[in-house]
Amino acid sequence: MRLFHICTIVNNQAQYQAMIQSFESAGFDEKNVRYTMLDNCENNKYEPYSSIRRCMSETAEPYLIFCHQDLLANQGHGIGQLKKAIEELDELDSSWAVAGNAGVNGKFTTVAKITDRYKTGANKVKLPQKVHSLDENFLIFNQKNTFTFNQCELRGFHFYGTELCLSAIEKSLNAYVIDFHLEHLGRGAMEEDFYSLRQQCQQAWGHRFRFCFIQTTTNTVFFSTKLDYQFLPLPEKTVAFFLKFRPVLRRLKLLYFVTPKKIKLINK
Repeated sequence: MRLFHICTIVNNQAQYQAMIQSFESAGFDEKNVRYTMLDNCENNKYEPYSSIRRCMSETAEPYLIFCHQDLLANQGHGIGQLKKAIEELDELDSSWAVAGNAGVNGKFTTVAKITDRYKTGANKVKLPQKVHSLDENFLIFNQKNTFTFNQCELRGFHFYGTELCLSAIEKSLNAYVIDFHLEHLGRGAMEEDFYSLRQQCQQAWGHRFRFCFIQTTTNTVFFSTKLDYQFLPLPEKTVAFFLKFRPVLRRLKLLYFVTPKKIKLINK
């Protein structure tokens, strides 16, 4: 039985073929992997939120990989390393549901094993690490621990890594960054739809939190059922203030990083 099902939304055939070739050279051949191309070359028929949910339901393999077309497996890590990383994660935490190669942990520190133009993975970190948000370039799902995703019916190409992590945590499952090194060629542009989708995400999840910051690899998102700030962009100085004085404010019970319902403590 094949181990992985790799799904990719494609609007550039040349990039996708380069990705496939590099992955096959790294051991991700037809004996181990089923590839599915979601073809957006002529129009945006597919978007990640609904596509991931569809791929989750259609994957018989133990692991679903949902990744960008502009990835290259050219950093010395192949299928053997990914299997090893999964085994380490299974041993550490049988409740892991989704993992990736870049994300942000509870200390608001970016942890990554990636080569990109922004040097995201330049700092050496111990992996795996539990995170509350994941970069979307490479996501792997543990089909043993499935969970409901996108109940809010969001659509678009941003923040689904954060939505995935929050959805998993709400079901008492966990998200991690693992030791699997790839090169990501993307430029991570934050255009108008980025900010529009951030607001939609805040609106969809705000009622689940009393007061919570979620840091992504590109942005900070604020959720609160008590305050209206979730509909406004937060200045960096405001975020820095709360992060700096968080321990004091929490001791005074002025900040709550728990939700009114089931979600566990996010920002430990």
